[in-house]
Amino acid sequence: MEKTREQFIASLRAIADWYETHPALEVPHTDTLAIIPAQGQFAAAVRELGPGEKSTAGSFYFFTRDFGGLKVQVADYRENVCQRRVTGIRTVVEERLVYPEGVRPEVQRVEREEEVVEWICPDSFLREEPTK
Repeated sequence: MEKTREQFIASLRAIADWYETHPALEVPHTDTLAIIPAQGQFAAAVRELGPGEKSTAGSFYFFTRDFGGLKVQVADYRENVCQRRVTGIRTVVEERLVYPEGVRPEVQRVEREEEVVEWICPDSFLREEPTK
């Protein structure tokens, strides 16, 4: 069951109050609250969050605002936020161990082609995009 906005805010306040009265307990190891907005709502969520930092990791795109050591992060798949542009093809050589029956393992070199991709992401999510 999802929490309502009001329940979430009340829970944060309750945690803060509780921590004030329990100074012996260490703070949690996590420093980030993650938000995964509904599809197509990434830019709107970032505008609500305000100034922050953009970053990527693997196939994800993040926008993070630091509130004095505790962060709120909006996340989405990079393909939902940025434009994928293929700029070329490159050959990649991989080495694999092959185990022929009754023979010692041998290294086999395998070539494959992969796309060279450039991601074009908006400079700023903090301003409204013009309507088309």
